[in-house]
Amino acid sequence: MFTDNKKGIVYHVSTLQKRIFKIIHEQVSKEFGIHPGQVPMLFIIEKKPGISQKEIADALNIEPGTVAVMLKRMEKSGLILRTTDERDRRVLRVHLTQKAKDALFYIKDVLANLESKILSTLQESEQEMFLKVIEKINKKLDEEFPLKEREVKC
Repeated sequence: MFTDNKKGIVYHVSTLQKRIFKIIHEQVSKEFGIHPGQVPMLFIIEKKPGISQKEIADALNIEPGTVAVMLKRMEKSGLILRTTDERDRRVLRVHLTQKAKDALFYIKDVLANLESKILSTLQESEQEMFLKVIEKINKKLDEEFPLKEREVKC
């Protein structure tokens, strides 16, 4: 547990996440003008070209309206194209542009370098233990706080 003098795990994980997002933002935004919140969306669209806005919302567990706003900005920035589904004109399909594909190549390199730097502070046995602990915590949280029906894991 933790006291007033010692921060708890939620604090440390949150601080680490914020720091990682800041690093990604500084490196990716400078090069491509992409916000860190858009990065997971790019990966999802890369994994499933032609994905619908609703499927993106479900995968990221965010409201469809939020996805629509993000996609509008990304489309304006030249990162994605939205096309009308041929079978259901109400559905918009999302595709990456070459600019987004180039950005993802760069982002993957940034993430690989960042992960390497993070793990370099740990010995190999500590790295393995760290990953096992994170997986164990995620599994427990999945059991205690199961995803809602509309949520989808990626």
